[in-house]
Amino acid sequence: MFNTLRLLALHKELKHVTAMQLVRSFSLILCLKRDIQIPQPLSESEDPNSPPTILPPTISEFLAESVSIPLHIIQDFWEIVKEEAWLAPHKDEPSKEDEECFRQFGWKRELTSITLYPPEGNCTNSDCTRGEKLLKKTEFREVVVYTLGMGACRAYSIHLFCPDCNTNYHPNFSVRDGMRTYHREGLKYLQVGEHQFVEDKLIDFWINSMLLGWMSAGNCAVAYDRALSLRQKTDGEEGGWRFGMKLTTEHIWDAFVLWSLLGQHHRKNILLIVPHHGEQKDRFTNLMQERNDEIINEGQDEIEHHCEKCMRVWEDEEGNLHKCQVIVTDGVALAHPCCGVFRCTNPLQSNRHRFCQEHFQEHDICAITGCTQPIQEGTKSCDNPAHQTMEKLHVEKGKAAFTLTERLRRQRLSHPNNAVTNEITESEDDEEAEDLEEDDTWFETDKSTGGVEIFTVADPGTAAGGVESEDANEPCPATKSELGNRKFKAQFARRRTHNEQTLVRPCGVIVGRATFFGAEAVSNVLLFIKRAFSVPRARKPEHVIYDSNCLAKQQVLASDDPWFKDIGMCVDVWHFLHKHKTTHQFCQLNCNPADYPELMGPDGKTWAFNTSVAEQSNGWLNGYTAICREMRAVKYNFFLDEMIRLRNEITVDRLAAQGHKPCHAPPLAPELKLEA
Repeated sequence: MFNTLRLLALHKELKHVTAMQLVRSFSLILCLKRDIQIPQPLSESEDPNSPPTILPPTISEFLAESVSIPLHIIQDFWEIVKEEAWLAPHKDEPSKEDEECFRQFGWKRELTSITLYPPEGNCTNSDCTRGEKLLKKTEFREVVVYTLGMGACRAYSIHLFCPDCNTNYHPNFSVRDGMRTYHREGLKYLQVGEHQFVEDKLIDFWINSMLLGWMSAGNCAVAYDRALSLRQKTDGEEGGWRFGMKLTTEHIWDAFVLWSLLGQHHRKNILLIVPHHGEQKDRFTNLMQERNDEIINEGQDEIEHHCEKCMRVWEDEEGNLHKCQVIVTDGVALAHPCCGVFRCTNPLQSNRHRFCQEHFQEHDICAITGCTQPIQEGTKSCDNPAHQTMEKLHVEKGKAAFTLTERLRRQRLSHPNNAVTNEITESEDDEEAEDLEEDDTWFETDKSTGGVEIFTVADPGTAAGGVESEDANEPCPATKSELGNRKFKAQFARRRTHNEQTLVRPCGVIVGRATFFGAEAVSNVLLFIKRAFSVPRARKPEHVIYDSNCLAKQQVLASDDPWFKDIGMCVDVWHFLHKHKTTHQFCQLNCNPADYPELMGPDGKTWAFNTSVAEQSNGWLNGYTAICREMRAVKYNFFLDEMIRLRNEITVDRLAAQGHKPCHAPPLAPELKLEA
């Protein structure tokens, strides 16, 4: 810069240019490099490291006003500074001073501090005959860029078109034959809407807010708008920006999904390819389902995990090596809307529906269990007066103030989905949003008077330490109460899945998750464990800890399943001491953790493993109740598995920092020291 100042001092009219003006011009030129280069003839722009000879007129005018240099000598100024300015070190983002210059002098010339270009200036299609010649055919559009440091910014998005192979290059992706292929590099600003981009650091901030603070997308949007967007100063609607600057919940969810998919494809070293046409929210659904299926068929990323906190390796008196790797399982009352047909796992086409596509005709059948008559128009019941009364009672119950209060309590909304309004995003109708499964509700008809009463008790949840019987939620036809009145069940509102079941290592790493549609029955839990540890990378644990293993072990013995033959099964320490009766002979003889010396530490007095870890992990998972309650199945599973993956990353990093040697190596890897 000293040499440039010396050259400027030799110019008759530029000798008064200060170092501050020079620094400001360099900073602005760095923001405008691609804007300067794109209008140049091919001969001037073949070498991106060489500055063009001539500045475009609008940029000359902008620099003249911004740096306070007369326009008639701005070309002389460019001749002197261009070499050093062009090769100045790249900066991550414009400064506040840059943004103010563009606000005052650039916007009126269609210049912004951030202009988004494709990462390459030439066609990268290997089948194209164009070669290295730069692309010059452009299209630009107004966009909004949401940043962490500068708020919501005006910007332009530039598309480059290759006439030789008909490929259209956008800042994030290229489009050819109706398919969108995302670039491997250069994705600092991610497109989340037709005219909206988000900075990578801001997306990372949102995702970590969801991970560590259970913040919903709605609350992230409100927090950004109030604290970081600076919309009060920069709202583009006042200056003719057609799309406004306000961030929406949909933008944040699109950012989460796309960022997660890009990360997964990057880890596999493959390109992300999706259809170019259609709505943004639907574009990635198939890839999300593929990821969900991958986890089912191949397991969580940490399915192979082991460390010194979740596996013991010891040597017996004869010098033989032994290992004990433990898994702990438990259920959490986290759920999503599902088909009203018991145990049907088909997804709903819309959260306004009560039945899946296969059972869609059930919408036209009376909601009273056991009744097969068609519904009356505009209702969910048939022409039976008693059934119509039941529906009326159901609607009145849903609107009662005490019911709304109880619903909030049951949902445990310690982290509400929206701190401003508790609105449900995918269901506009309050009645459709009511969920039958949150209460145990039934109706009784008095045979003598014909009257109908509604009865509701809090959902009893799970029995026997978290387990329901196999047919606990089976729909049943009308039965008689002790008083002789007829009892009816109904399906007026949407059903929900029953719970999420997790498999957790004692160190806190979650290696499995499954949605239980009917009940947390022990047969379901056993099947889940067997499937989770039968995927290619998994290794069977030596011990399973479950608060209802007294029931599970009896089923294993009755079925004589060889898969569980060499696996110890006991109840976790807390539940065994406080929830299981001392008079239960089978439990006391077969499920006492003290009967398994491999669960004890080297001193034989303390427990080697944290057997309550699943309940602790499920406490974290339960924080997503409000966020997940209106999600459809594909997004629900994708979101939870991504949160689990990220939480596992933090857990593994902490284990490594504490010296517990987390790894995916074979269980008897040499680097694992034997106990002293």
